[in-house]
Amino acid sequence: MPYTYNYSHGSRITLHRQSPYITRNDVTMSTATATSMWGIYNARYAPGTSKQYAKAYGRFRQWCMEHHIDIDAEAVKQQHHIDNILSVYLTELYLHNDKMGSSGKTEAVHTVFGLLHFQTHLQKSTLRKALGILDGWGRLKPSISTPPMSFKITVAVAVAMARSGYTEAAIATLVAWDCYLRVSEYCNLQVKDVIPSHDTRIDVSSSSHNTSSSAPSTIITLPHSKTGTHQSVAIRNPQIDALLTAYLQHSNKPPNSKLFPFSASEYTEILHQATYALGMQHIHFTPHSLRRGGATGQFMEMGEAALQQIMLRGRWLSFNSIRTYIQMAPSIVAEHSIPASTLDIGSRYQDQLLSQLLPYVTHSTNTQ
Repeated sequence: MPYTYNYSHGSRITLHRQSPYITRNDVTMSTATATSMWGIYNARYAPGTSKQYAKAYGRFRQWCMEHHIDIDAEAVKQQHHIDNILSVYLTELYLHNDKMGSSGKTEAVHTVFGLLHFQTHLQKSTLRKALGILDGWGRLKPSISTPPMSFKITVAVAVAMARSGYTEAAIATLVAWDCYLRVSEYCNLQVKDVIPSHDTRIDVSSSSHNTSSSAPSTIITLPHSKTGTHQSVAIRNPQIDALLTAYLQHSNKPPNSKLFPFSASEYTEILHQATYALGMQHIHFTPHSLRRGGATGQFMEMGEAALQQIMLRGRWLSFNSIRTYIQMAPSIVAEHSIPASTLDIGSRYQDQLLSQLLPYVTHSTNTQ
């Protein structure tokens, strides 16, 4: 059945019955071509980014509908009006978030760039006032840097998760810290993405991934990452390596199944529960604290000589990117404001991870 492809209506593909071929802007194309064009256009962003843009833009469209504004018509015929419309929306969004005690700038940024992404007629230069509001927003509500999580704190968090029945989250936390993983990376890993040290498909012992000792180590492969495809990183800590290996063996999951059974938002909630239970609710630890903490920890351990290795393991494209992650002072200060009982858990268990957490691994996998 032939359709007309409407690519300016939100993030969804809207199809209308039409002739076998359509003409739009003097270009004739079939439905298949139109659909493929939108797919290729969307591919310039990571799937998560596209979803965030779509959500924020969708809320802006809903606001426009409530105010009887046809944003599609404005985008085509009266582009100069859109800057004023968007600026009013952003101002209301700012006031709402300010009243709630939050920043809200991320949603504002997603709204602006989501509008530019989905309304392909618009040019960035037509949104001078809205972009100015984003700049002012950043000055009035500067971003709070995510503090790096030291290994001692990471261990305490993992132990708290395991004791609360979240063994998979405990393993993911330790692996994420060791391998500098983003939350989107470890929450989307599949079993087949893990290459155990004993895997005969690859000579891990002679691989450049093996960075900590002469012993072979498990490799985490990342088919799709923020900075490229088919990347990988090896686990440095032998205890974390052994825990992940035990988890794989006892869970006996098929290769195409998810390695960990939670989404990024679900993991974030588990992490917040653990930090609250450990008396760290006043510190803004997020999943990204693990990536920052792992890089900072290796730098504190090995110094300037490790920068090249850290860049490779973290899959950063330049040393300038690394500098934002290697933050020794915040890591040390964070430990000083954490309850002594929490630090004691990390100190006691950081050298006994395998013996302390392995019983949780075998128990949880046997009861699944």
